[in-house]
Amino acid sequence: MKQTEHIEKLLRQGRNPKELVELGFAKSVVTRVRRRLAEEKTGVQRKRRQGKGKVPPVSGGKDNVWAPATPTGAMPPAFTAEDIEADPEIVELKKQIRKAELERELGRAKMPPEAAVLVAAAQEIGEYSLEFCPHVEDGLCTWWGWDTQDEIPNGIGEPIPDGKGVYRIKPSVLYCAMCPGPLKYAFDRLEGELENNPLRNLRERFCCECEAKGMVAVHIQCTKCGKETCRGWWPEK
Repeated sequence: MKQTEHIEKLLRQGRNPKELVELGFAKSVVTRVRRRLAEEKTGVQRKRRQGKGKVPPVSGGKDNVWAPATPTGAMPPAFTAEDIEADPEIVELKKQIRKAELERELGRAKMPPEAAVLVAAAQEIGEYSLEFCPHVEDGLCTWWGWDTQDEIPNGIGEPIPDGKGVYRIKPSVLYCAMCPGPLKYAFDRLEGELENNPLRNLRERFCCECEAKGMVAVHIQCTKCGKETCRGWWPEK
């Protein structure tokens, strides 16, 4: 008897996969056989639903009548977390993820000192921007938006639909370090403050009744001693 047939027989008898592993069977083989049995069970149940509890006629049966489905043995229980972890595909996926992590670490190790300093500085700037940026709400960037997820450049952050037909991102700190959003916000705020300053562009705007242009001075007084002076522009002598 083949090993897989032996395992199948034991599983149909109700033996636990863990017990089979303890008996010396390879865990990957036990998992594979168990998955096949579960798929067969799913297929039988689907046929029963489609045929209202009946399966196709038994070959050679009298008058080719439909025969009721008969159980062939106890089916194994549902997969456990251990079975999933032992799945060869899961193991291979974990290897690939770990390999990618090691490659990134190796790339950082081979990085020139100047580049390492640049990355460290960008990391710090990005963390600060992410924490204090007025366009970030609960980690979600409201400054940028895309119509579809495919339009979002790779690596800049986690795509999140905002429920209004727009995709936004939970940005990475390195992307935040390069984002012009906070800088533009600070510039706009400074420009607004300057607009409210009556002395802004005073020299360009001032024109006297004597037709002198740009010749203007502002009186300044020391609040401690009361001495007055002025700052401005005077005509050449």
